[in-house]
Amino acid sequence: MLGDILSERKIAIHSITGRTKDRESLIGKLTKIDSNYKSITDITDLAGLRIITYFAEDVDKVAEAIADEFAIGNNNSIDKRRSLAADRFGYLSRRWSKAG
Repeated sequence: MLGDILSERKIAIHSITGRTKDRESLIGKLTKIDSNYKSITDITDLAGLRIITYFAEDVDKVAEAIADEFAIGNNNSIDKRRSLAADRFGYLSRRWSKAG
């Protein structure tokens, strides 16, 4: 579905992969002493998709497509690209959370 949406917008991507939070990680989040999570409904990363683009400028195009098609919660959405200096190399990402 997401691949089709991006294809319709002529956004070339390398890959889309998905994952679900494993049981042990979920239990760890819920039982951690200083956890902000009181119930499973508080956890925003039960499932995730990774979309890898060929070009950095396509990341914002993907973001726009996602925002147009899905309800996005900005409270837990993060743009990791802002945390790395321009002269540094590292993993850059944007993360979106589905709105409640």
